[in-house]
Amino acid sequence: MMTTEENHSFTDISENYCGYEIYIDENPDRWTGGYSWSTCRNDEVVASGLEFTADQALQEAKGAAQTHHCPHCKACLNEDFSVRREYRNQDESSDTPETWGDGHYDHEGTYLPDEPANLGGEDWYCFDDSDFCRQCDRNLVTGKSIVEERKI
Repeated sequence: MMTTEENHSFTDISENYCGYEIYIDENPDRWTGGYSWSTCRNDEVVASGLEFTADQALQEAKGAAQTHHCPHCKACLNEDFSVRREYRNQDESSDTPETWGDGHYDHEGTYLPDEPANLGGEDWYCFDDSDFCRQCDRNLVTGKSIVEERKI
């Protein structure tokens, strides 16, 4: 007769998903059982939990990583360089009326720059509809393409 430990063949899971590292481990507490999961970014845990099965743990961990998607093409906006942000110059006589920066959203929806825009000491601002998906080039609020937004 085989014991549970002799019959068990689970291998811990470690994978990169949507710009996050996902870890699934067998719960070391044999009494409680299950599988612990954690979703990390830049060596910091942003979400974690305990599930009955490894499949449930993986689903929950991926769900924590996929908190922000493009409403148009469904691209994950948590990956580095997935969002392009437009900044507009408040000085209408400036030679540079607009500039762009690239970044992504964290799990709470905060924009984090990956390649900050060169704002050069001038007075810049952005609107609520200043973010575009890098995959489909559509505005995340209005749905218009960059070309349509600029009426080019």
